Amino acid sequence: MLEVYNPEIAEEILVRMSGGESLRTICSDDGYPCRRTVTRWAVRDTDGFGARYAAARRAGVESRIEDANEIAAETPTYTDEAGITRIDAAGIQRNRLRCDQAKWEASHLLRGGIKPSAPLDYGDKIQAEVSGEIGIKRVIVR
Repeated sequence: MLEVYNPEIAEEILVRMSGGESLRTICSDDGYPCRRTVTRWAVRDTDGFGARYAAARRAGVESRIEDANEIAAETPTYTDEAGITRIDAAGIQRNRLRCDQAKWEASHLLRGGIKPSAPLDYGDKIQAEVSGEIGIKRVIVR
């Protein structure tokens, strides 16, 4: 298992992550370090890896969002025994789950990563507004 930082391997990891592959999938391939090692490179910002890792992660999530848009436009069908093309309800549910997963990633994973204080780009914005008056009453105690 690769533990020492390798710039070529690091770059391959970033390219694959940018394309939408998960770090778990990448690190399960032979010749790649474990996820913990890659995360350590990012947190320690080894050779500037931290910022590049965050950018690749963002690009990967955005790639999966684009994939979800294509998935949402699909109409899964199948042909039954009589040769009639029908809409595949199970396929629709599977596509819905895949789109929901991409939305969850966009709203949760793009915030944080290496910088937990990063702004939220996708998802619901929660804003509380308070209005009214505050009265101050002078009380004299004798």
